[in-house]
Amino acid sequence: MSLLTRRLPRRVEAGGRAWPIDPDFRLMVELESAVTSPEGLLPETLGGLLGRFYPQGIPQDTAGAVDGMLWFYRCGKEEGAEGGAPGHTRLYDFEQDGEALYASFLQAFHIDLTTDSVHWWQFRQLMFGLPADTPFAQRLHYRTADTSGMGKEQKKHYSKMKQLFAVREPALVRETLAQRDARMRAYVERRFAEVDQHR
Repeated sequence: MSLLTRRLPRRVEAGGRAWPIDPDFRLMVELESAVTSPEGLLPETLGGLLGRFYPQGIPQDTAGAVDGMLWFYRCGKEEGAEGGAPGHTRLYDFEQDGEALYASFLQAFHIDLTTDSVHWWQFRQLMFGLPADTPFAQRLHYRTADTSGMGKEQKKHYSKMKQLFAVREPALVRETLAQRDARMRAYVERRFAEVDQHR
């Protein structure tokens, strides 16, 4: 879906109808940060995120509700489109790069991420479109640079900067996106089944 030809979504499909959502980037940053944390996505965190994502109430179709949130998180792309295979290299981390992202958005777009509301899909496009002279773009440059054709001194400098800006990975086995999505759906379905039993 092109941002140039379609409006940014403010509803997602679940249970055969469109549900209003909170499209602000902060919720999806929390979701991604929770998934990539050493503890993983805790059940209470997922429940809280779903409740905030669907401000008018979580759809009764809980699997559809989770699917809708994940579709929105992936910016409408097919499942697995953003990578996620075990052993893949993460290019950024919202916790580690938070200050660099804040400064970069303010420098390039005059967007204050502490106060401004930004649609998640717009945030993602802007994040990866930051100019080369911004702190976040410079980190990405060093993390992804191919040093094979560089001279000795330049290679030494890039090696040092790669180490300085390397994304710190938690010492846990990473899940694929499909495994994560399945675990999230199973949790939500189980929790709502428990609620139904006590009604």
